[in-house]
Amino acid sequence: GVLGGMGPLATVDFLGKLIAATPARCDQDHLRLLVVSDPSVPDRNDALVSGHYEAVLGALKAGLARLASGGAEAAVMPCNTAHHWFDGLSAAAPIPMLHIADAAVAELKARAAPGATVVVLSTPATRRSGFYEERLRREGYRVARLPARLSDGNVMRAIRAVKAGRVREARARLDPVLRHVDAIAASAVLLACTELPLALADDIGRDPRLIDVNDALAGACVSWAGPRGPDASV
Repeated sequence: GVLGGMGPLATVDFLGKLIAATPARCDQDHLRLLVVSDPSVPDRNDALVSGHYEAVLGALKAGLARLASGGAEAAVMPCNTAHHWFDGLSAAAPIPMLHIADAAVAELKARAAPGATVVVLSTPATRRSGFYEERLRREGYRVARLPARLSDGNVMRAIRAVKAGRVREARARLDPVLRHVDAIAASAVLLACTELPLALADDIGRDPRLIDVNDALAGACVSWAGPRGPDASV
């Protein structure tokens, strides 16, 4: 089950990556999916900054209930900021949920050893929630924070531009951010807002430091589901 629509383009991006990550030889080898793409979920960043949490939690619970009632056996949210509500949501969930930050940190561990410097590009609300920093420090990574002019300025403007369909503008907004990453010699960059991989799609394959958390979550889904197809028992 995919609890999406936050934003819609990021949800479509996740679905494409999930399909690409599945080792399938025909339609029947792919995962069965139920998708709730609900863009009416209140703005997660605004809700967290203002302290008005309940409307978001209520919308997420309603979407999760729809997935569970439709037969979903597990659920994911291809939205990082929504994971501020993950603990409260999963505690009451009738099905297990996979956490996007767990998937992202697992991917990081395959690329950079503990002790490496990591930059997390995210909304201010995700940063304030702290679930990335907590996991990274627990695994022994050093988290380098961006100056506010870049994190609350360029990164957020890039995210808003993608949500408005202005992907080229979003990429230009991120140029100063990537220059800063070069200047501090960071070993890895977590694209911890699901709009950011869309803006940096052409860079991800060329720059091994860039970790697409949407792609990492897709891989976690495939691993959770287990082997597929006629050879699954082999």
